[in-house]
Amino acid sequence: MAASLLPGSLQAAEYRLDQSVGTQVSITDNIDLDPDGEKTAGVVNTVSYGTEFSAEGRRLNLSLSSDLAVESENAENLSLDQDVRAFGSMEVFEDFFFLEASASSARTVIDSGSAVSGERGADEDDTASVHILEASPYIQQRFGRWADGEFRIRHTETRVTDEEDGDDTSDERDMQQTLTVTSGSVLNRLELELELDRQKTILLDRDGPGSDIEERLGSLTQRYAFTRLFTGIVRGGYVDVDDGGTRDLDGPLWDVGFELTGTRGSLLLTYGRRYNDDRVEAQLDYALTPRLQVFGSLDRTLDTSLGDIANDRRGDPLEPTIGLRPSELGQDLDEGAALVTRGEVGLIGTYGRNTLGLTAGYTDREFETRDETTVTLVADWSRSLSRDLSSSLIFDASQIDEGPDDLERTFSGTARLSYSLAENAQVFTGISRTQRFSDQAEDEFTENTVFFGGSLGF
Repeated sequence: MAASLLPGSLQAAEYRLDQSVGTQVSITDNIDLDPDGEKTAGVVNTVSYGTEFSAEGRRLNLSLSSDLAVESENAENLSLDQDVRAFGSMEVFEDFFFLEASASSARTVIDSGSAVSGERGADEDDTASVHILEASPYIQQRFGRWADGEFRIRHTETRVTDEEDGDDTSDERDMQQTLTVTSGSVLNRLELELELDRQKTILLDRDGPGSDIEERLGSLTQRYAFTRLFTGIVRGGYVDVDDGGTRDLDGPLWDVGFELTGTRGSLLLTYGRRYNDDRVEAQLDYALTPRLQVFGSLDRTLDTSLGDIANDRRGDPLEPTIGLRPSELGQDLDEGAALVTRGEVGLIGTYGRNTLGLTAGYTDREFETRDETTVTLVADWSRSLSRDLSSSLIFDASQIDEGPDDLERTFSGTARLSYSLAENAQVFTGISRTQRFSDQAEDEFTENTVFFGGSLGF
């Protein structure tokens, strides 16, 4: 049905295609990211090609973003790095039946303990390609001023390939059905929302049958606007979880809190319980001054490692997205789901020719047999030195704690200078340094890199 409507919808769409090519040469004193006593210098050449395509119509929107890079070390050992994302949405029946679909393929680090260069990425043995296909049909129905309803089905297939000692197998299948009914304007300041959700995740083990994770949730949320700026929130319900382990995650769920909304931004804050544990949810986006903005978030969810990546990749690829976080995909697939507490807070400021940013992040992943805690800090400063010349400084620090005698701290800094030859052409050069400290001596390394290159858009 969607295919039959596609040709006519495409004819009425507006198209946009942007392309770019680039090259970079990196000279490093530790090409294999080995411990200091085993360092070997080398040269890394990278050639890249990127595209951004979009088609916008009355009933159809398509977008595609791709970044392909061929990398060689010392004029040999060719490797391909890709980051390709596509998204489409279609209104099949006007104001009633809709369809969304997405696909992505990205080369990413699969081990949180992998050695990662500040400028060149990671060693080929520590990366894999993660492919995600997702289809999500849904229907919407408005019942006058009384209520709005939506029923959505989501099916996601996630596949990991090109792992060292890994097979080409589908690693995770996720099926979700969600019914949401929201009250209309007839209740004036009061808004009620009923949510029924069922999600089943099938983990397919490479060596045999995998395990299933199933979560069923029902909840009723009440939001009351006391004033134009202040809204109170109360939520209650029940969650039933079968994660294939011995943890007791079933039980009632509830949240109480508020939302503040003003001309400068908004703040959402709730406290409650879910999965038999305390839960705090927060969302902050506020302009302290016209030049300085603060943002933040805090949440606690139940998810698998691949499911977490699929959530990050969901949506329009031409919109900014969260970068893929390194994780031990191979080990996590065997361990099932984790309770993930994730928080972030940051500042963005613009002062004349200067743009400043500071972001701190915290992630705690609780598996049944172990915990993994990651703390990150990123600071960046960019300055326009002239009409054509700009500079940037980036400092990145991270700490990964996976238990006794398994603590790693990594620090990296990059200084970059760019010069615009024309509107869509630039050249650049810079230096970077990365250093890792670890409880395991064989995991420590330092690397210094000088790089230069250029890019052309058309």
